[in-house]
Amino acid sequence: MGMFDSVYVPCPKCNTEAEFQSKGGDCCLENYTLKDVPNNVLSDINRHSPKVCSECGESFYVKVKQEKPAIRQYDNFIERTIRQRIEVVIGKPNDDSDDDDEEDDW
Repeated sequence: MGMFDSVYVPCPKCNTEAEFQSKGGDCCLENYTLKDVPNNVLSDINRHSPKVCSECGESFYVKVKQEKPAIRQYDNFIERTIRQRIEVVIGKPNDDSDDDDEEDDW
């Protein structure tokens, strides 16, 4: 049996938590929420998407968009900040019903 990390994500329809498994991190059977998930774990969150909610039956996945890094240069170091926008979306990844125009608003 393989190792993985888990991210618990609320269903966008009924708020019941669903487990998303990721092999993007250290795979030490760690448990996270969207508030505390490391970027490397988040990078593989949709490997088994979409998830189907056990309570209401809705299919959903996690949409992650990385914004341009903000870079500040100081005398002796450079600070690089990377921001991500995370959204829980009804449907399945690459579904035609997903509104691509919304990405431009991010």
